[in-house]
Amino acid sequence: MIETEKSFMAVAVTLFTMHLPIAVVEGIITGFVILYLKKVKPEALE
Repeated sequence: MIETEKSFMAVAVTLFTMHLPIAVVEGIITGFVILYLKKVKPEALE
């Protein structure tokens, strides 16, 4: 069991690290969409 936990943690850390750039890009895109909506149609954010 101990070895299973260690290998699982290694896989989990690797997958988390690989997903971080995707999460950052998603956050940037979401920010731009919100800024665009705020400029074009501010009532949509109320």
